[in-house]
Amino acid sequence: MQHRTHTQQQHPQYDISQQYQAKFGSSSNQNMKNSSKSSQLPKASFSQFIQELIYSHENGKGRTIHLNKLCKVTSIEKRRLSDLFSALCSLDVCSKICSQCYRWNSMKNIDNAIYHIARNLEEHAIMNYQNLNELFDANQSPSVGELSIKLIEVFIFFGESEMSLSVISKLLSPKPEKIKQVLRRIYLA
Repeated sequence: MQHRTHTQQQHPQYDISQQYQAKFGSSSNQNMKNSSKSSQLPKASFSQFIQELIYSHENGKGRTIHLNKLCKVTSIEKRRLSDLFSALCSLDVCSKICSQCYRWNSMKNIDNAIYHIARNLEEHAIMNYQNLNELFDANQSPSVGELSIKLIEVFIFFGESEMSLSVISKLLSPKPEKIKQVLRRIYLA
């Protein structure tokens, strides 16, 4: 009887990065051939997908990401992918180059983006120091990218590492009747 060591696994791990790189690291003809195999592979969670997206694109900066192709290959709803890329664009991790195409920049851009968010917040706070509602007003239906920036601003302004979503939604929606709508949008960001 053989005993398994701690490093051996009973089940092989599914490596999303290999599947993703095989589909997006090759030509588009290769992508089409591989897409039929995707239905046979186990599905990963959305957070695992995001981690693998970052991993694979950080090593290939400047590559173009086609939302429609990505949607077909991963079986992730196009709306969810659009929201994800809206948040990534707001932090300059990628740039929108046409209606369904994005160029990967770098995760290293986040520090600079947060610095600019903090500077803009400081300038806006000085100009509107008496009106907290104007400082955090996210309008009635902000994009996920705009909402991502507003969330960062709230945490920077209050210097907190954790905050209640209901408190944040009240800050971002000065109109009481819009709080639930803003709260639903926060869940997307």
